[in-house]
Amino acid sequence: MEEMEYISYEEYITQKYDTKSELLGNGIYKNYEWLIVSYRTHPCAYIVSNENDLIYNKDYDDIDFVNVHGGLTYSKWGLGNYIDDDKWVIGWDYAHYGDYLPYDITNGKKWTTEEIYESIKDAIDDIIKESEKND
Repeated sequence: MEEMEYISYEEYITQKYDTKSELLGNGIYKNYEWLIVSYRTHPCAYIVSNENDLIYNKDYDDIDFVNVHGGLTYSKWGLGNYIDDDKWVIGWDYAHYGDYLPYDITNGKKWTTEEIYESIKDAIDDIIKESEKND
C-alpha cells in the first residue's frame, strides 16, 4: 500500500493564516482596531472588541445590532498571526451568494477595500450607538 502525504488540520489553519492570506488594510477607527484580510478567494473584515463593550466575548449569533454584508460570521479570541489571542475579534466575510468568487462562473460583485472599510466604519458606529443606548 502506498503511503499518502497530508498535512494536519492545524497545519492547514496555520498555513491559511501565514501564507495564504494577505493583509489589505488595518487601522483604528473611533478607538476600535480593524483589519481587512484577503484569503485569496474572498476578503474578510474584522473588528477587535474593546474590553467593556457589548460585543466583548459574545458569540456572533448573539450580536444582532451590527449590520454587515451577509451577517457576522466570526467571533473568537485572536486571528492567527494578525491579532493576538488575548483580544476578542468579530468579523464577516464577502463570500456569499452574489459575491465574486474565483471558482464561481456567475461573476459576482468584487468588493473593493474601500467599500469594505466603509462597512467596517458603519459596523463600529452600530456598536457605539448600541452601547450609548445601553448606558
